[in-house]
Amino acid sequence: MVRSTAFGAGLDLADVTRTLPAPHAARLADALGPVRAGGDDAAFADDATAAVLPHLPAEVLHGLLGLRDPGAPGVLLVRGLPVDRDLPPTPTDRERGDPRGLAPVATGALVGTTRLLGEPYGYRGEYHGDLVTHVLPTRAAADAVSSSGARAVLPHHSESVHLHPHSPDFVALLCLRGDPTADARTSVVAAGDVCARLPEDVLEVLRLPLFHVRAPLSFGGHTMGSGPIPLISGPSSAPEVHAEFADMRGIDDRAQRAMAAFEQRCGGCATQVALEAGDLLVLDNRKVLHGRSSFAPQWRGLDRWCLRVLVRSGDLWSSRVYLDGRHRLVF
Repeated sequence: MVRSTAFGAGLDLADVTRTLPAPHAARLADALGPVRAGGDDAAFADDATAAVLPHLPAEVLHGLLGLRDPGAPGVLLVRGLPVDRDLPPTPTDRERGDPRGLAPVATGALVGTTRLLGEPYGYRGEYHGDLVTHVLPTRAAADAVSSSGARAVLPHHSESVHLHPHSPDFVALLCLRGDPTADARTSVVAAGDVCARLPEDVLEVLRLPLFHVRAPLSFGGHTMGSGPIPLISGPSSAPEVHAEFADMRGIDDRAQRAMAAFEQRCGGCATQVALEAGDLLVLDNRKVLHGRSSFAPQWRGLDRWCLRVLVRSGDLWSSRVYLDGRHRLVF
């Protein structure tokens, strides 16, 4: 099920949706079978990419490559990617295994497909530095404002903005199992649409380095952060957004009011997506914010389960001083 409303600029989710035909998905699953789950991250990414690329039809390839266009909307939904037939029950904590072992086909499809956008990587301080991470509700954090939560709304945010300028350029979610209650929805907001609804005096404040960001709970509660940074940068025709409303604070009342105005406008510009198994949602982390609605996990092994990968466009050269060998770890 996919439900969408129009972006503020008139873009509907249907315009950025591509479908992988079933025969292509079957051949892709077969090709990913021999890809070994072990080894270092770089070797796994190379093997997955070699397996995936020959089986992506032109429509999907054009959609992925089109995300590199500065004028592109910054959102792509690819439906029909292969998911492992023998998928285990949804874990109830994040310590239940490497996604490459639990869902090797889906993990390979995720990494190999998004490799067209740049280089996948992980953060040493988040989820043990895993290249591909679980996005699922956990018993320990079910009420937290976190990707491990469920009962609390996860506000709109840029991914890992507290590490700006080493935040990912793209974030990709591959759904292994949709929410059986159909209540969980990923919300996407284009920065340009929000800016178009704000007065110039508010935008001027948002463009100033007046905002501090704390690390989210996924980084283990570490007291790291960044700032002050601007919430919006770049030309008005193509603004770049750096926001984390759960963990961001303005340095004064003027900054707080401007940030509140931006967050308030997000609701009127949001597109809601209820992800199903095989749905790949790719977001340009510089152009759009994303969040998640609240939902009620059932703890019966069938709860919503997605995999996430972070991607830097081009290569990892700009972050080379922080890299950890061939395991693609930053910081």
